[in-house]
Amino acid sequence: MITFKLNGKTVQGDNGQYILQVAEKYGVDIPTLCHHKALEPAGMCRICTVELFDGRRTRFVTACNYPIWDGMEVTTDSETVHHGRKLIVEMLLSRCPEVPLLQQLAKEYGIEKPRFEKEEDTCILCGMCTRVCEKMGASAITLTASDSTDSIRI
Repeated sequence: MITFKLNGKTVQGDNGQYILQVAEKYGVDIPTLCHHKALEPAGMCRICTVELFDGRRTRFVTACNYPIWDGMEVTTDSETVHHGRKLIVEMLLSRCPEVPLLQQLAKEYGIEKPRFEKEEDTCILCGMCTRVCEKMGASAITLTASDSTDSIRI
């Protein structure tokens, strides 16, 4: 068993588990967009970012794919964490303003209108569709980047 602090409370998890898995076990909500239990974690959307104190310094890591270790201290709901998530949601909302889940998150984080230029996309580039496709053995779609836009290629 690995013992560490989660929001000031001592918690335990198994070797190989990630912060998000242990947080869920203890009823701590960490928002995610690109996470699915059937897939390997990717940390692509960054919305699950948490604060990690490693004994020397504090840094930000994605909870879905950061492995737990003895003695670490994780904070999921500090003002700094919320500020970072709010910025991520604001950027995603400006990219995909008509996506209901992003509209809901924006409301939760007090975002009325993003300050970034609006785009007309519906893909947040979380990669979940391509990872599911690959896991199914098809590998028929991928995320690609061109000079002007990111897209899904079929």
